[in-house]
Amino acid sequence: MTVFHRNETRDPLPEHLRGGVVAIGNFDGVHRGHQSVLNRALEEAKSRGVPALVLTFEPHPRTVFRPDTPVFRLTPAPLKARILEGMGFGAVIEYPFDRTLSQLSASDFIHRILLEWLHASHVVTGFDFHFGKGREGGPAFLMAAGGDNGFGVTLVDAFRDENASVISSSYVRALLGEGDVAQAAGMLRAEVDHWRGSDAPAEFLVLIAALLELKSRLMLPREEADLVDVEPSEAAEELLARM
Repeated sequence: MTVFHRNETRDPLPEHLRGGVVAIGNFDGVHRGHQSVLNRALEEAKSRGVPALVLTFEPHPRTVFRPDTPVFRLTPAPLKARILEGMGFGAVIEYPFDRTLSQLSASDFIHRILLEWLHASHVVTGFDFHFGKGREGGPAFLMAAGGDNGFGVTLVDAFRDENASVISSSYVRALLGEGDVAQAAGMLRAEVDHWRGSDAPAEFLVLIAALLELKSRLMLPREEADLVDVEPSEAAEELLARM
């Protein structure tokens, strides 16, 4: 799989990846909620006989708008790309998120990125996806743009767990913050499955991913959840090398 980093020159997308089905989102954690979107995109691409691509954004938008409030990332970008490759996607396009992109109008996002650059034939995203300056582009805007410009749109409803709770990255972060690693591991099923060849238990792998992404910070559970400086252990570094 090729991971494209969109830059100022906007390198052309290879011909064999044009006209594909594009799943759009941050997909931090590739949790069960994300998988409902991603699997729908894979199904659509298979039925159409076209490539399946993921359009994601790096860094996380909150890093740009609230730099003093670090984002607890569930899945480092390189590992996220490997998980998506394992699911069957042909390419992951990491679009650099900065204030310039945040000022792009919803219409320009559609035309410059989805049509002129990716040549998308179909777009799959979550029901609450918003884009463009001031979040002016929403589900209705996207559906209308698809009708006007000849690409299909699929909006996937929220995915709920067995307790009817909506599964989101924030929900998984909250579980980790409360020390409920086992339940968090269940939400991050794809991530855990990706590392199944390791000797370490799934719960440990989920925490290691988070710790290594934070580099020198550790989120402690519950009331002890202050941020402290630590260095990744040799065991953690060795585990990462095996991934």
